[in-house]
Parts: sequence; C-alpha cells; structure tokens
Amino acid sequence: MSTGTFVNGVIEIARLAAGGFTSDEIATTRIDICNQCPEYVSQYVGGEWNPATGQYGVWTEKNTCNHCGCRMPWKVKFAAADCPLGKW
Repeated sequence: MSTGTFVNGVIEIARLAAGGFTSDEIATTRIDICNQCPEYVSQYVGGEWNPATGQYGVWTEKNTCNHCGCRMPWKVKFAAADCPLGKW
C-alpha cells in the first residue's frame, strides 16, 4: 500500500466517522444488498496448510468491495457512507 493510499483511507474514515453511525436495521439492509453484488468478494489469506483445500491459507467470508476496496461490514455502519455503484 502506498503512502498516498493510506492517507486517503485515513481521511475517508475520518469523514465517515464525523457523520455518525446508522441504525442496525440500515446496516443490515446495506450488507444484504452487498451480498447480492458480484463486486462483493472474499479474499485469499495465505498461511498454514489447509487440508480441506490442499492449499496454504484459506478464503475469508465475503468482506471486500472490489469496486471501492472497502471492508463492507465496517462501511455499511457509517451514516455518511454510500455505495460507489449507487446500490444504497
């Protein structure tokens, strides 16, 4: 990750946090919409040998938007957040 990307991320988190948080109902509705989107994906995390897959590492649960790069379980909780694809 570049320094510029990191700084932009910190600025965005500060902007979102300043707007407060949504209700649990809104956050749940948003993540349900994300779950239907092909841009919402899991990630491969390397690590120890996984006999179930015959590979080193595992796939995580879906948590990342390929379009914006955000971790959606966190992003959906911010009132000022929005979907860059206009889905919520």
